[in-house]
Amino acid sequence: MSRILSLAITFILFQLFNCGVFGQTYQDPCVQSSYNIAKTAYDARNYTRAKEYFYKAKGCPNATEENKKHINGWIYKCNDEITWLNANKTNDVRLIKQYIHSFPSGNHSGEARQFLEAKDDLSFREAKKSGSYHSYSAYLEIYPDGKHRNEIPSNVKVIYELEVNMVSVPGGSFNMGCGNGESCNSDEQPQHKVILSDFSINKYEVTLKEFREFINETGYKTDNEKEGGSFFNINDKWERVEGIYWEHDCSGKKQLQGDNYPVVHVSKNDAEEFCKWLTKIAEKKYRLPSEAEWEYAARGKNNYRYTYSGSNYYTDVAWNNKNSGMISHQVGQKRPNSLGLYDMSGNVNEFCIDLYDSNYYNKSRINDPKGPLQGRGTVMRGGSFDDSEWCCRVTTRQWYSPSSVGLFDLGFRVVRDDSTQYRYSTNANTYSDLQKNKAKDVNTTNSFIIYLQDYGFDLHKTEGIDKSVNKSWKKGLPFWEDLWDFDPTTGLAAAKKWGRWGFIDMKGYIIIPCMYDNVGSFENGIAPVSNNRRKGYIDAYGNEIVPCIMQYILFR
Repeated sequence: MSRILSLAITFILFQLFNCGVFGQTYQDPCVQSSYNIAKTAYDARNYTRAKEYFYKAKGCPNATEENKKHINGWIYKCNDEITWLNANKTNDVRLIKQYIHSFPSGNHSGEARQFLEAKDDLSFREAKKSGSYHSYSAYLEIYPDGKHRNEIPSNVKVIYELEVNMVSVPGGSFNMGCGNGESCNSDEQPQHKVILSDFSINKYEVTLKEFREFINETGYKTDNEKEGGSFFNINDKWERVEGIYWEHDCSGKKQLQGDNYPVVHVSKNDAEEFCKWLTKIAEKKYRLPSEAEWEYAARGKNNYRYTYSGSNYYTDVAWNNKNSGMISHQVGQKRPNSLGLYDMSGNVNEFCIDLYDSNYYNKSRINDPKGPLQGRGTVMRGGSFDDSEWCCRVTTRQWYSPSSVGLFDLGFRVVRDDSTQYRYSTNANTYSDLQKNKAKDVNTTNSFIIYLQDYGFDLHKTEGIDKSVNKSWKKGLPFWEDLWDFDPTTGLAAAKKWGRWGFIDMKGYIIIPCMYDNVGSFENGIAPVSNNRRKGYIDAYGNEIVPCIMQYILFR
């Protein structure tokens, strides 16, 4: 009896030994040797060395599948410990999150979750104490589904989501308009080269939810509300329908559950006020796209010449009068183009900042064109749910007037200037405030010029500020080394940057690049310029009417 009991105990101990309770034995010497080194290193918490030798054991020529399976378990444990040590060493929230994602049931998952919860609380308290958009958005960036998300002001969440949906568009050159041999309207030609700076554009048209937040926070009254209603196309005739404004859908019904539908019944003025509100809170320059930026983005990566934005078939990417049911649809329901932009063709028409001139393509400047100085109305692009597929083409140009009118099928999307030249400052006050305060410090003075660049300015108004301030203003200019008064006929001011002269418009946009040694005032639509000691003349679009090849010029 005792002999049988002794054999049973020996068998049990043998099984326990083989199962790793007291260690692990392998028949192959190579596997056993590497395993022993690895296990010793693991027990000494040298997980990197342990992992190295576990891999060597696994790679032995005679290692069986069962050996490899067992060793994989130890490699997993090593990775668990190594990942946790790296995350815990830095207290980096992102690394802690990565650890939990990789090892949801790891040795330290409970500790990691406790850390994140405590950090979530601390980060929110700091954000709430600051109360700024940037502090709350920093919290949301790290904790998009944080436990305090519902406590964040709604305007912050709306703007943060809008910013997350901004798509970076690297600057570059492309051929704008319709080429020879392509079917198009006459105002889409000639095809011409355009060079654009970097910018970002939103994936989606501005939604009812986003616009409602703007209205609720500012108390702004739209043009349609002031005028009594919006315009509809009724039997091919534009008629104002009373009582219709931004809260209504394209058919005139009040939208109760349609937060993700594009806002319509808004004017260009309303859209620009939305951009100013967004700019002020986000402290980045938001605006409407130029017509060139819109077409460049609509074409997508590599400027592929699809008929519509992202496809040669409108059914893939556009809601128009053949598939929409004659109503707008929630944003992002069709296929995006290669940049990830939705509804660039169809759904609702979209504002551009440009004025419309059917002959503009014959005189458009190359660099960052912003449209003509005068035009019949405002450019709108993309086509809509009640337009034909012809109007939804990437090159189609349409216009409407006046800018104080909202339409049932017209909305907008925003772009952001990614150039540091257009950074907005929270210190930028209104001109009247600066006059009252007689701003004398360089920071406020810098903010003043940034404000002027972003919102239009008249340099004569600087006469209302102390001469001492004007001196610091000149010295403290963050972007321009010098500025001249605006020419009333062209709306352009001479601007100096990096020792070179060019021209800017009343919103601070570079109309003629700073590439000249010297410039003069416009007279009869042309201005004298010099380059490399050679003189010439340019027009208000930057075209050299008289090339800079003359040493002397004298008109009689």
